[in-house]
Amino acid sequence: MSAAAPPSRLLDEADFLLPLPPGEDGVAAGGDDLVLPFRLVPASGPEGFLMGSRGYAAAEEPRHRVVIPRSFFCASVPVTQAMFARWTGTDAYREWFAANAERIRETSFHKDTVEPHTDGFPDRPRNPAENVTWWEARAFANWLRERCADFLSPKARAWPADWRDAGAGLEARLPCEAEWEYACRAGTTSEYHSGDGEAALRRVGWFGDNAGGSTHPVGELDPNPWGLYDLHGNVWEWCEDAWDDGAYRKRGDGCVARAWETADESPHRAIRGGSWGDPAWDCRSAYRGRWRPGNRVRGLGFRLVLAPVSGVGDPASQASREARRRGPEPGATGRSGRRRTAPPRRSKIFLKKAACRKSTRAGGRKPDPS
Repeated sequence: MSAAAPPSRLLDEADFLLPLPPGEDGVAAGGDDLVLPFRLVPASGPEGFLMGSRGYAAAEEPRHRVVIPRSFFCASVPVTQAMFARWTGTDAYREWFAANAERIRETSFHKDTVEPHTDGFPDRPRNPAENVTWWEARAFANWLRERCADFLSPKARAWPADWRDAGAGLEARLPCEAEWEYACRAGTTSEYHSGDGEAALRRVGWFGDNAGGSTHPVGELDPNPWGLYDLHGNVWEWCEDAWDDGAYRKRGDGCVARAWETADESPHRAIRGGSWGDPAWDCRSAYRGRWRPGNRVRGLGFRLVLAPVSGVGDPASQASREARRRGPEPGATGRSGRRRTAPPRRSKIFLKKAACRKSTRAGGRKPDPS
């Protein structure tokens, strides 16, 4: 285990720094805990990277090549409680929540009541924000883009050479699944970016066997080769994609990374990385989970990416981007997957035990380590 990465170290390592917006009193964010550090994730080249696994779970198959055609910034760490509270403590959040409470309720398992955000492990400013809905994660990203326009404008700095269409500046958003897995793997093909097996996971991630029943401050364990922390465990991370357990079987080999846009068919959103309450299996680079976008869970947070407004991958139309921002209409329904790949409703966070360590391991082929 490395020494915990203090905020100053994370900032020193970063390729791009995004100070959080001033508070309602007009006072700028003070302290290193209120600056969001990003690392530059390189493009994959035309050969792409291998996404998914073989022999682990149906939703992870087939393993296929996905192209990341240009670089993007990925947050070094998940959004922390201190960072998220910069928004949730404002009138802007309270107004947003009042306008969206019904949507959150309709897309949650718990339809009897809905309350504004509070952390499940309160007063731990350097721990990841959790109990965050998908709607809130996306709204926080939009709030940053609006309030940090000067930092994200095309005049703010010299952007990477492969961002030919960055003239409209950057957008903060959730990663699509392909971006998340590519950033997590950082060129590796093993179960975790640190290698195979639980011993490798212990060096880089907080999970059910070493977390002690709670989240931990970000940056305490080793980063991946691209300088990203806490991708395995600590908290699950929301992705932009609507859930589709057969998404990989619908893609062609060598496809360009994008969010899987089946919002009208699925009531779930994709989550990645595992958490403090889950077995090592769920923390693998290839593991795909799902959760309803209006649910609050003590092991579910998010990290952001920054990319040209047109998005990573093929430039999207304005209509497509706006559809992704809006998401599904409340109450959208869809088909369920043939195999459960997401945490059950009742478990430690999700309260999963060793029985989850999966009947699939006993089912024939030896899985590839990815």
